[in-house]
Amino acid sequence: MESLNIPLSYTLLSNAVFLVEAGLGCAFCLDGALAIHSSPQLRFIPIRPEHITRSVLVWKKNHLFSPATSLFIQEINMLRANMKG
Repeated sequence: MESLNIPLSYTLLSNAVFLVEAGLGCAFCLDGALAIHSSPQLRFIPIRPEHITRSVLVWKKNHLFSPATSLFIQEINMLRANMKG
């Protein structure tokens, strides 16, 4: 880890893709993230050993959301319910 040279970071993979396609480095991303930008110049190479990350979704309780956001929260809650058994 100490010998890695990481000159920059990105928040949008779609922006980093242009740099990678130009040969200016590589980008680390989640599996499936490249589906939005298919290119014969890009490939996903899994890291071994596998690294697992955890994410947290947070939203305000009793807040009035847009219909799209409300549907998203409803889907997340259904997924959680199915995961619990």
